[in-house]
Amino acid sequence: MTIITISGCINEISEAPGCNHSPFLGGCFGTRIIKNLTVEPEVSCLKIEANNCNDDGIRIVNYCMEPVIVGGIVLEKSQLNEYNRTVASDNGIVEIDAERTSSGEIIVRSDRDSDFKPYEPEFDALITLNGTIGNTSIEISYVKTKSLC
Repeated sequence: MTIITISGCINEISEAPGCNHSPFLGGCFGTRIIKNLTVEPEVSCLKIEANNCNDDGIRIVNYCMEPVIVGGIVLEKSQLNEYNRTVASDNGIVEIDAERTSSGEIIVRSDRDSDFKPYEPEFDALITLNGTIGNTSIEISYVKTKSLC
C-alpha cells in the first residue's frame, strides 16, 4: 500500500510496525515479522500469537489442563482472574523466539531468560518447534523475516 502524505512525499506502508515512521504511531519498533504461523494439530486450549510489535517472536498461553512443553520450556495451566483475564505473573504464558544456527540446530530462548534477545535473521528463516501437551505431540512452525526496512 502506498500513501501520499500532505507534504507530497510517498511512503510505503510496511508489515513491520517499526518501519512505518509517523508522529502518530508509537510503541512498536519491530522491523521483522512472524508469518505463516501454524500449529499441528490444532489445539483449542493453546493460544499462540505472533508478536510483530517488537521482534520478540511468538507468545504462547496455555489454557489446557495439562502442562505444555515447547523447546524445553514448561508452561503450566494459565490462571485467570475474576475478569477472565490471564494473570500477568503466570507461568502459563511465555514469549519465545528460536534461532536456527548455521549447523541447522534450533536454539529456543524465552522472556524468562535474563539474557533474552530476539533472533534477527539476515534472510527469512523457517522455524519449527516440537512440543507436547500431556501425551500429545505438537509442532509449531513459522517464518521469521529479515528486516523489512
